[in-house]
This record gives sequence, C-alpha cells and structure tokens, in this order.
Amino acid sequence: MNFIEAFIHWNKVKNIQKQYAFTLDRVRKTAKKYPVKVAFIVRELSKWNYWMLYDLLDKDTCFEPVILVSKLMIAHKGKDKTRSSIDKLYNYFKNKGAKVEYLYKNQEYIDLKVFSPDIVVYDEPWDLPEIHMPEYVAKYALTYYAPYSYPLVFYKCDYFIIFYNKLFRYLCENNTMHKWYMDFNKNKLNNCINVGSIKLDILLRGYSSGDVQKTDSSKINVKCSFGFCGLSHVDILVSDGNLPDFVLAECEKHNVTVL
Repeated sequence: MNFIEAFIHWNKVKNIQKQYAFTLDRVRKTAKKYPVKVAFIVRELSKWNYWMLYDLLDKDTCFEPVILVSKLMIAHKGKDKTRSSIDKLYNYFKNKGAKVEYLYKNQEYIDLKVFSPDIVVYDEPWDLPEIHMPEYVAKYALTYYAPYSYPLVFYKCDYFIIFYNKLFRYLCENNTMHKWYMDFNKNKLNNCINVGSIKLDILLRGYSSGDVQKTDSSKINVKCSFGFCGLSHVDILVSDGNLPDFVLAECEKHNVTVL
C-alpha cells in the first residue's frame, strides 16, 4: 500500500475497532439477562477446529452456540465443483447432534443478522461474501478467528490487512505468531491474543497456553531440509511415548513438558 492507501485503511480499521467497543458493551448487557449467541461459520469440514469449544459452550446455559454451514465464494461462482455441496456439511453436524442451520440457500448468502449472533467465529479467512466480512458483522457481533493451519515461516500475508485487522480478536497459537502479527502492523493494533493451539484443546485441557510442538520416535535421526524452532522455543511436546532418553534429557534441560 502507498501512503494514502495505508492512511485510508488504518482509519477504517480504527473505526471498526471503535464499533466493536459499542458491540462489546451491548453483548455484556445482553449476557446479564439472556444466553450469549455464538455462531460458527463452516464452509469446509477440513478447516473446522472448534469441536471442543462448541461442546463446552453447548453445555453452559450462558451460551447458545449454532453452526452455520455456507459456501466459499469460488464454489458459489461455480469455479470449484469439488466444494459445491453444503448438504453433506449440514448432515455431518446434524448427525453429531449439533445445532446447525444453513447460511446459504437458493444460490444466495443469508445475512448473519437473521440469526442475531452476539459472537461470530470464522473457520477460515478466505473467500467470504461481503455481507459476512468482519467490517460488516462488527456492527452487531464480536468476531473471532483461530488459524486452522500452522505456518512454518513468516510471510507478508494480504489477509493480515483485509481480514485479521478487522477482527475483534485474532487468536494466534504462540508468541512467535503474535510477534509476526505485531511486527506486520506498524500501528500496533492490539487485537491479537496468544491462546495456544485450539486443535490440541482435547489433549491439553488443564495446561496453560504456550508453544506446542508434536513429534514421534520415527523422526529421530531423520535429516530435514528445513527447521522452524528448537526446544528453547517450545513449552509442550506431544509425542508417541517412545522418545529416546537423549531427547527426553534435552526436553528436561529446556523445561519442556512431554506428553
């Protein structure tokens, strides 16, 4: 972006974050009388990482979670036939006993306002219709997103600008990702929180969030063409239980918890 584009963008982001302040105040008032409605947008099952969170909310009378199945824009436009059916998505969640609704019907996207959500949780940042983008949802709901993948290297992602910046909270996985995001945002937009990996919630309940790495005994003494962290950057190591003594000794040396 040039100077003028950057100025316009950050002013827009600033106004969106101001809108969230009003929305947060409304949600807090609502929560004193009624359950908080949490809507999870799902367009690809492979990107769905929130089962543990959904189950916890569903068991709590303070919340009313619902899963809203929809389509990627590329499928809506007919450019991707492999992801064109959302009935399978709907039936998957229905068969699991989850509360699920269609966010896309008759070749049209349904406005999220129809479901009166207080909180909207995105499955992925890509290919959203305009009416589902955070800058529009901010007027009536708080928006959240936790990555479905784990980046190995830093790259200047355009979605930091057109999506992440406009969220109420971007839930990153570790301190490194938090630093990447903060370094990228020159104005130090404070909407990013390190909560750990939600994909490991089912394994790590009771542990504090931090940097988690997975490995197993088959990886020992195997040469790799790249590396992205050492034990000094890891808090918890998820293994197959067959790690050799020298690896366990290194983990103990760096205060790494081995599961």
